[in-house]
Order: sequence, then structure tokens, then C-alpha cells
Amino acid sequence: MKIGTKVNLILIIVFIVGILISGLALSNVLNQKAQNEINSKALALMTMNNSVRSYTNERIEPILAPKAEIAENFIPESIPSFSVREVFEYFRSNQEYADFFYKDATLNPTNLRDKADDFETKIVKQFREKSAAKTSSGFRTMAGARLYYTARPISIKKASCLRCHSVPENAPKSQLTTYGDKHGFGWQLNKVLGIQIVYVPAENILQNAHRSFMLITGIVAIVFIIVVIIKN
Repeated sequence: MKIGTKVNLILIIVFIVGILISGLALSNVLNQKAQNEINSKALALMTMNNSVRSYTNERIEPILAPKAEIAENFIPESIPSFSVREVFEYFRSNQEYADFFYKDATLNPTNLRDKADDFETKIVKQFREKSAAKTSSGFRTMAGARLYYTARPISIKKASCLRCHSVPENAPKSQLTTYGDKHGFGWQLNKVLGIQIVYVPAENILQNAHRSFMLITGIVAIVFIIVVIIKN
């Protein structure tokens, strides 16, 4: 075997081994980058929803709540929650957020569709145990689909909010009429009883990471081939 051929063979072996060794590390880095991008978008969505919730609590609900109390047909949503869902649907009209699913998952929700499932309850308990934690993220399987999630803890920070969430005796009559007196109560100031959680299909992350990996690997392979050709 010619010396040049041996050198090329060694270079090929070194290249393949290098790709195998660095491939896993590179894939992990790109996967984490894709997760960070999803987390950033999810947290932006949560922040916007919180801003809307705060605004409706402070500015709009005091005006509409008394009217709702005497209305014959009360809106079947609390005003802050309704406005948050409207904002989320607006976000989803943007292609960038089309695959996002948002949920206020709580242990004792006013609206039972917001009730935390077993997995979400576990995350709530984790936030309680780690009070300094502000976010949580990872993967889960739901109804046979693999999902990536980003979560934030939910707690009541303003005493005025306890009117609707502490005891039935203090709740608006319209709230009791719509939801009954067994749901949405028992909240305390600063006690974590739920999470804001955003789900995204896991494929969104894995596909982005895979594309980036293939692009970088392709560039390295082309450069390697050019170097081998030049050396010959």
C-alpha cells in the first residue's frame, strides 16, 4: 500500500472516530440550544399572560364584576382567566406559536378543565420543595404523544385575589352559581397550588437539533474531502 494511501486511510479513520466521539456531545449541545429557544418563547408567553391577568384584576374586573353579579347570564369564565385564554389564542395565530399548548394547572381549580393531572401535580410539589426554583422543564408522554414542557409556579401574591379563592363565604355569588362552592378554594398567600405550563411536541426540538447537527457534520465532511483532494 502506498504511503499516500495509508495517510488517507488514517485520516479517514481519524475523521470517523472523531465524528463518533464528538457527535454525541455536539448533538447534546444543539438539543440544549433548541430547548433554550423553546423555553424562551414559553416564558415570554407566560409573562404576557401574567401581565394581562394583572391588568384585568386591577383595572377591568372591578368594573365588570358588579355588573356580572346582577346579570342574568354570567360569562362562564372568570374575567382574568378568560382574558388570558384570549391572549394565548392570539399568540397561537402566529406560526411561531402554532404548536404551543398553554394550561393553568392547579390542584383546586375553579374550572375543572384546569385541574392538574398526576404529572403536573408532581411538578407543583417539586416547586413547593424547592421554593427558590422559578422554572422547570423536561419531557413527558401524554395520550401517546411525547411532549416538551416549560413550567412556572402559581401562587396568590395579592390579598384581594383571595376574595374568589379562599373560602366560599367571601366569593362572588355569580362564581358560586357558575362553578359551585367546592372548587377553587383553600388558596393562601404565597403558597404554590399550581403551575403555568406550556407544552410543545418533542419533535419540534429534536428536528431542530437534528437539522443543525446534519448541517455542521456536512460542512465538516466537505472540508475534510477538500483537504484530502488537495493533499493528493
